Amino acid sequence: MHKDMVSSDFGKELRFIGEVMLTGAKIGADREFWSKLQLDRYLFRRVYDFVMNGGHSLPSCFKVRVDYSLTIEELFERGDYKYSGNTFDTWISSEWIQVDCHGVEEVEIELIQLEGLKQYFYAENVLKELPARGYRAATPHELLSLGWQHPDLHLGRTIGIPCKLKDEIGFLLLGKDKYTDGTIGRRCVFLPHELGPTTWIATVRL
Repeated sequence: MHKDMVSSDFGKELRFIGEVMLTGAKIGADREFWSKLQLDRYLFRRVYDFVMNGGHSLPSCFKVRVDYSLTIEELFERGDYKYSGNTFDTWISSEWIQVDCHGVEEVEIELIQLEGLKQYFYAENVLKELPARGYRAATPHELLSLGWQHPDLHLGRTIGIPCKLKDEIGFLLLGKDKYTDGTIGRRCVFLPHELGPTTWIATVRL
């Protein structure tokens, strides 16, 4: 009876919620367990990701071969990325993205979340916080290479990096999107404002 329940009705079926809690009670999920989920949306997100991934933890480390000689436009073509349609699309280009590395390197990129640190969800603060944790932000070349070399990575999560494009510091983000023709593809967007709490940050260990 529950598989036909549409998402807009979820939360209204008290009987269904009660059955879920009874199932949890059989393995010790008491009031303390539910209270922790209620009060910590980041913990809830980790439980959600675990369940929706079939009971397996989402991988967080990925080896990526990065060719720093490629232009941003060439990386977009390789990853079949689409622009978001906002006013910042023209900033995601070789004109505004500087490359400090050269040649081809294999980089290990680790996805992390700054859980519970809401004051760090602005790009400037994330850039300051990462070195204190032993990380640096991945570069745009590394982020775009990660996306096209691991095409299933975007399923269930948005991935981004804090960076400066043109004269704004914000977040370069990758994610899955549904296009007007009904197909699903990869989207890249630059947002010059605070980071969403469930976004994964692509980093490299120092």
